[in-house]
Parts: sequence; C-alpha cells; structure tokens
Amino acid sequence: MRNSVVSDNGPVSSPDKAGSCFYTAEIFFYVWTFPLVQQPVGKDTTGWQEDYNPCPEGFRIPTAVEWQILMDAEGITDATSAFASTLRLPSAGFRDSNNGEFFSVGKAGSYWSGSLEGSLRNYYFHFSVDGANILCHNKCCGFSLRCIKQIKK
Repeated sequence: MRNSVVSDNGPVSSPDKAGSCFYTAEIFFYVWTFPLVQQPVGKDTTGWQEDYNPCPEGFRIPTAVEWQILMDAEGITDATSAFASTLRLPSAGFRDSNNGEFFSVGKAGSYWSGSLEGSLRNYYFHFSVDGANILCHNKCCGFSLRCIKQIKK
C-alpha cells in the first residue's frame, strides 16, 4: 500500500505475516520473506502464485509473456501509451527496497509478472517516457500489481 509504514524488522517468515508494513530488505536478502520460497522458474510460469497469490479469489498476476502480448496488442511503447491502453496503466513509480522511498512517481510504471527469473528475481513490465520492456529485478522492490481474471481450463 502506498501509505504503509516502513519497517526494517524484516524479512518476515511468510507473506501473510507482512500486514500493512513495507519491509525493507538487507542487500543480501533481495526478497522480503525468509526462508526463500523455491518455485518453478520461467517466463510463462504461474504455478508459484497458488500459495502466494496477492490477488482476490478468481484473479492472478499476468505472466511476463502475457505482459508482452498486451504491449504488442495495445501498442504500448512508453508511459503515455500505457495510460492510453485499455488497462489505463498509471505511472505509479515504485518503492525502493532499501529505504521504502518512492521513485519515478508520475514518470514510470513497474508492474510485477507472475514469472520468476530465479529464486531471487522476478520478471516485470516496465514503462517510462523512454520506452517499455519486460525486465528482471530482485523480488524485494515495491512494484505495482495488476490482477487479471483467472480463466479455468
């Protein structure tokens, strides 16, 4: 949450213990929970979300592949086209993992995907005035989430 209290008493033992705090992470952890949750890795992986899905029931975080499909279909090339898209993605900036401060608010948007790059890193969709890309970053940063409806197979 944008107005949550910053705490350096992390990492926490599980996501459901986080409450309304934004936990900063020591540089060697790179994640806000410990021990590390070992999950499947890959650009189109969603299985890890079953236990740690932050979305309401029936919804999930898009994969990196789904973000790329959206970028291509909507012609998202920068922050202006991201906001003009059907999802109206705002340039919310992000919260820094070291101190909880906000950066790039009104200039860029970073949205987590449900795809892991490794045990410490995750893919995310990023846009700014300079462009739009799928990138990887340490899981401890406070990026935005956009939930999509889960389609039952």
